[in-house]
Amino acid sequence: MRDYHFDFSSAPFAWANNDIYLSHMFNAPSIVLPYVESFVNYAVHISMHKIQDESLRESYDHFIHQESNHAREHIKYNQSLMENGFSCDVLVNAVRNKLQRIKKRWSLLSVLAAAAAFEHLAMSISKVVLEGAVLNNAENNMRCFWSWHMMEEVEHKNVLMDLYLQMGGGYFRRVTIYTYILFHSVFYGARVYLSLVDKSHVSRLKGMRYLFGRKSFLLKSIFFSLRYYQYNYHPGSENLADLLDFNLLQK
Repeated sequence: MRDYHFDFSSAPFAWANNDIYLSHMFNAPSIVLPYVESFVNYAVHISMHKIQDESLRESYDHFIHQESNHAREHIKYNQSLMENGFSCDVLVNAVRNKLQRIKKRWSLLSVLAAAAAFEHLAMSISKVVLEGAVLNNAENNMRCFWSWHMMEEVEHKNVLMDLYLQMGGGYFRRVTIYTYILFHSVFYGARVYLSLVDKSHVSRLKGMRYLFGRKSFLLKSIFFSLRYYQYNYHPGSENLADLLDFNLLQK
């Protein structure tokens, strides 16, 4: 199992291609990702006792370890951001509280649908970023970190959908909850991003173009993700093997 460790203390502010706006397009999701990944692991964990196939249980256990490793590194990454004045406590608490309410109030199947939605969105963003070589000119340590995370998101793209289907999940629940998760992910993600832009004392208007402009990788990812609304869609149908070259992670 891959288990990379990274040191974020020496990363420059504009680590992504010497572009502070592009850097914050990645810093913003990192701030909330530990809570999202913990939620996804929770969804898998509470379902495991219903899975009888031992090989499937092993694949889900492997998935939980991957997500836990990602969360651990994002916590270190976020600590470095906080030490440099880039904290968003109010927004982070809002996201954390919303996820806690979902855990408490939604059914097991709906929690799984939410987890599958998060994973599909993460896979879609990873696909667009890796395929478009968005971080090819980034600071090497940060490029390796995000490439590792995104390659593994692509690698385990099937896991949550397979689990949701095995548990009896259907189309209407899947797409309804995806709409909910997509809206709130963009809403909170944009607010965190603009908060970081404001703390950097750069143009908010220019920042908005990075979010929703014609060349935005986020916008391209959202459009790609909409295939989730196809009735028989399954992420296994996406042929993304060419994006999984872990040998490129030379730190």
